[in-house]
Amino acid sequence: MKLIINEKELVHKALTEGFIHQKTSKTITCLIKYYYSLGMNRQQAREAIEQFMHEHYPHFNSVKWQDTLDRWVKSIEKQEHSLLEIKEVVITRKELEYIRSLNSLVHEKLAFVYLLYSKIFNRMNGNDSYWVNTPRSDIFKDAKVTANSVKQGLLVNDLITIGAIEPTLNTKKLSKRVLFANDQDDAGITVRDFRNFIYFYLEWRGEKIMSCSSCGLLLRQTSNRKKYCGECSKAKQKEWQRKSMKKRREHELVK
Repeated sequence: MKLIINEKELVHKALTEGFIHQKTSKTITCLIKYYYSLGMNRQQAREAIEQFMHEHYPHFNSVKWQDTLDRWVKSIEKQEHSLLEIKEVVITRKELEYIRSLNSLVHEKLAFVYLLYSKIFNRMNGNDSYWVNTPRSDIFKDAKVTANSVKQGLLVNDLITIGAIEPTLNTKKLSKRVLFANDQDDAGITVRDFRNFIYFYLEWRGEKIMSCSSCGLLLRQTSNRKKYCGECSKAKQKEWQRKSMKKRREHELVK
């Protein structure tokens, strides 16, 4: 998921580790909100963000960034300064029953992703409208559905036809509203990890899903011996190789 749904965590990583998200603007704007929340005025916030950039942004050029930073600091001053912090999203049993009734795994996965996004946007916008305003390609990526642009359009149109979602009247926008949301029911799935979150649904549906023993990432359990995700498996392999080389050298020294 590309959405930043925990701005507090992002700010903490930025301040403690010098972390800058691949979308640089998101890190900067979150930090500016944070500086304002501390009671800083516009000049203080402007100086603080420039200092951060000097310390952590490679080859930062204050002249090139001047107008952009001035604009963001001025704009955010007029906004709400509280940082977004979404730690979980609840999908109810009735919502899951509706999704399962679609009886098509591809459509089910897309519906689940649209629903989860709609609840996130509700929290972000402070309403219960269930509108999703994110690129269609991101929806398909999170649903782990591979399809070209034409096929994506056809699949989304299927969801519109059956009444799962509806498009905005503004033809220039791709926003979709989820129509089957029903928060007035018991929790069926509580999503607390937004990496590979579609696997929460697939596990509920009966597939064998596991968590990486190192990082906790959800993934399909393809064998009983599988313990790690791809990245952690590579890291473990390197660790084992280092230990093996160390033991070999120690053994040779003993000889």
